[in-house]
Amino acid sequence: MNPEPTILKKLDNLIEANLDNPDFALNAVCQELGVSRSQLHRMLIEETQLSTTLYIRKKRLEKAKILLSTTNLRISEITDAVGISSHANFSKYFIEEFNISPRDFKKRVEEQKNSVQKPKNEVEYLPEPARVQEPPAAFARNPVDISAASTPDFSKMYALVVLFVVIGIGYYFMAHSQIFKSNSELTAIPENSVAILPFKNLGEAQKSYFSEGVMEQIHSSLASFNELKIISTTSSNKYANTPKTIPQIAQELRVNYLLNGTVLQIENQVRITVELVRAKDDRVVWTKKFEGDTKNIFSYMNTVSKEVAGELNQKLTHKLDKTPTQSLPAYNQYLQGRQLLQTRTKEKTEAGITKFDKAIELDAGFADAYADKAIAYFLMGEDQFMEVETAYKMAEKNALTAIRLDAENGRAYAVLGLIYKVQNKWEQAMTTLHIALKFSPNDALITYWYSLTLRSIGQMEEAIKYSTKAVSLDPLSSTIYSGHIIGCAYAGQLATAEKAIEDGQLVFNETHLFHNAKAFYYLKRQEYKAALAEFLQCDQLSARIYYKTLIAYTKAKLGQQSEAELYLKSLPPIPDNYKYFATVYAGLGARDNCLKYLQLAAEKSDSPNYLKVSPLFVFLHNDARFNAILQKLGLLNPAFSTP
Repeated sequence: MNPEPTILKKLDNLIEANLDNPDFALNAVCQELGVSRSQLHRMLIEETQLSTTLYIRKKRLEKAKILLSTTNLRISEITDAVGISSHANFSKYFIEEFNISPRDFKKRVEEQKNSVQKPKNEVEYLPEPARVQEPPAAFARNPVDISAASTPDFSKMYALVVLFVVIGIGYYFMAHSQIFKSNSELTAIPENSVAILPFKNLGEAQKSYFSEGVMEQIHSSLASFNELKIISTTSSNKYANTPKTIPQIAQELRVNYLLNGTVLQIENQVRITVELVRAKDDRVVWTKKFEGDTKNIFSYMNTVSKEVAGELNQKLTHKLDKTPTQSLPAYNQYLQGRQLLQTRTKEKTEAGITKFDKAIELDAGFADAYADKAIAYFLMGEDQFMEVETAYKMAEKNALTAIRLDAENGRAYAVLGLIYKVQNKWEQAMTTLHIALKFSPNDALITYWYSLTLRSIGQMEEAIKYSTKAVSLDPLSSTIYSGHIIGCAYAGQLATAEKAIEDGQLVFNETHLFHNAKAFYYLKRQEYKAALAEFLQCDQLSARIYYKTLIAYTKAKLGQQSEAELYLKSLPPIPDNYKYFATVYAGLGARDNCLKYLQLAAEKSDSPNYLKVSPLFVFLHNDARFNAILQKLGLLNPAFSTP
């Protein structure tokens, strides 16, 4: 008799009994079940194709879905009830599992409960596809209109919940199709174009960072080819465990080839399989398998990159012979540090820096560890987790060390460019970003950072050219997509911005960045009521002084002078707030006070973003005092070439 079904049944009972315990320990579970961790992991992989951690998470999320549809508990209470550590993680995991946010799922269930009941013999219809999109000026999502049966019971409600999820998934994929259709209008699919899908980790769940590192390293090598379009892993990672076919994924990411693989690491042994698939006929055109000691992993990854490049007719260079480090323990610390940086919280960014330090202790010549440590310090300063000047000095120091160790490290040059940008050192910023793009021509984030620098100095046509390229390289990044919309709005390309908002509505609508982009689109159109609604949504999703200031600005433009003045009184008169004072006074039309605080902010090199082109300060454009401030910041008549 096979004992595994009995063990899985016991596991399900244990999970159910411990759902509200976020510290549910695997060791105690294994002891209770009478199996080792590796045995349990193997059983679950064979039976469910999920690791132990993912299986437990799936059970938590299934319970959460039931609670959302059958109780009046708040989402925060449900998060606690199913033992997930934070609301942010709960929302992220729920979207990954069901392709709809908890808030939208609950909203649709509540709409269903409140809908008017129909006679039993009345035929129900799903909405026509055309109803998904509102007229361009509204950008509002239609609610799903499905009526309940006249005498609903639990089984019928459950069926309707399932239907809601299916509809939500449909909307999600329809939204993705809209974005990729929009991108196709911008660029044709290059012949030599590839996306690397998430490598599947076949080992223990806690070793997932290793498979991610293998994927990232191959991506980094291929990204050095200027004539090869390679999609950012930020976007390709969204296709982990997707049911979509290879041709569908390739069409959506606008590539001709997909690279996928599996990684199994057991102690010092590793087995990696990789295959390159031509999307148009779903045919494997090249495959490679490596099995051996982990100490040879970098040599293998270079071989993979070279052979993939050869298949895509790219001219090989010496770059692919480089290895980031000869120390696998150092590489493991580095990968864990990069993983920590993704959350961008103070605690995890600090923990990431600690990991990079450990990597450097193990290999003092590890340039990438210095480069990512530089990025971490820059983020610490940008997010005001530490004193800004100190953070930028540490970032610059580590970036320069990375460049000394590796003169072709694009990430190190890029972070230097960002530091010089915030310091208003425009020539240095442009020069270092030029170099970064030379060595990393397919890096979506560097391309985007360069577009922001071009926007800052007023070269809007070039800025949109590079933000368009960044979107094509990373179409599912809310940061890049939203920034592109703002750039189009600033440049007066309102039709392009409007189309991007319409296409991105259902994919990015849960992010404050997307609502911020919509708000600036409305500001450019002088539709202040609509802009205010978007800024209020931003503040709800991510409360910060930046959004509160823009709310006060917009209220001032709507004639709510007393509320704007009340906000000004609440702001401490410290240098960090000078740019916020200037912004609210701009809304009030108080020219002299606005210029006063812009001057003070300029003296501290902490002016409002994109001062030269921002619609907030357009009323000052003919004022000599404003031009003097631009002159002080080096923005009046900058002249720099683009690569």
